[in-house]
Amino acid sequence: MTPVTPATAALLLDPGPDEARRLLQRELEGSEYREPFLQRVLGWVSDLVGAAAQGGDGLGRAASVGLLLLLLGAAVLALSRLRRDPARATPAPTVFGEVRLEAAEHRASARAAYDAGRWDDAVVEAVRALAVGLVDRGLLDEQPGLTVHEVVTAAGRRFAGEREPLDGLGRRFDEVRYGDRPADEPAARSALDLEGRVAAATPGTAVTGTVGAVPR
Repeated sequence: MTPVTPATAALLLDPGPDEARRLLQRELEGSEYREPFLQRVLGWVSDLVGAAAQGGDGLGRAASVGLLLLLLGAAVLALSRLRRDPARATPAPTVFGEVRLEAAEHRASARAAYDAGRWDDAVVEAVRALAVGLVDRGLLDEQPGLTVHEVVTAAGRRFAGEREPLDGLGRRFDEVRYGDRPADEPAARSALDLEGRVAAATPGTAVTGTVGAVPR
């Protein structure tokens, strides 16, 4: 933020059009405010300040500019707090995207991705095939925002022999989709094989409680 000296304090009481724009431009140039969304907000406020500074008498102009600067300060404070609290800004990892396909379609996509050497896509699509397969077999409740943890937990309850590989697949999905850690060929092959084994296996004991929906 621009430090307020006695000289700038006097200007803030009744800044002219050029001075008001200069003050906001200095805010725009700060490295901590170079995010696209905030740039648009500051540009919008800059236009409003310019319009307010060009019209009305001195007192009304000063009041308008002062109000806009207060709004700007509040917006900067709110966004800075949001950046300092990443847990509030980052959504929980989910399995499904915008389109919910059939299990066979996700399975085919996983296989095609594997054949093309796209290991990350193969892992993601294998998990989606697993989730839809569980839903189709009545082993998992379909609800919005299903997480991979819910998918592998539900599968582990019904297929106890695969619980450890399922937990590993859940971690790999999170790493690929949300942790910027790419998968390799063995991980992709393991994901496809595990999904195939679960799809072909007979489930054991029933799932207790409600678990979740289709993963993103």
